[in-house]
Amino acid sequence: MAGHLSGVQTRIRENYPKARYIHCASHRLNLTLSNVMSVPAIRNCLGVVSQVVNLFRNHSNANKFFKKLSKNMLQTVKRNDFSGFVTQYLSKGTTVSSCFLELFECIVMALEEIAQRTWTIFHGIDSSLSESKSEFLVNIVVCEKLFSLTLPLSISFK
Repeated sequence: MAGHLSGVQTRIRENYPKARYIHCASHRLNLTLSNVMSVPAIRNCLGVVSQVVNLFRNHSNANKFFKKLSKNMLQTVKRNDFSGFVTQYLSKGTTVSSCFLELFECIVMALEEIAQRTWTIFHGIDSSLSESKSEFLVNIVVCEKLFSLTLPLSISFK
């Protein structure tokens, strides 16, 4: 019930003029995240992350290359594949961006290997990363920082 004519805030003010109306914190958090997603650079960055996650989740050959390259990093990184990342990201707040940053070197090497083999599953994700790698990295760090701040809030509002 939104709106200045018959929204909740309007109805409360009509019945109780001295009452203070405080907007729901969870809704405010949602509005904040929606505003962040309206920034083209952030939206594009998360779109690239989503494409990479889907590439490694949906194609076994790409996933094999990624697992082979990330075996050496398993001591520092708890996960070695992207299976379930998107679902966990949405439901449990596991940030794709932090895992993506930790595995970035392996991701780029796997994408380069896929590009050399010229598979049809590869849709230019590597070029998205390499054309503006510094901008992409800045955006992914910003996303990771944002999600690290909003995750505890999201959990406490449940």
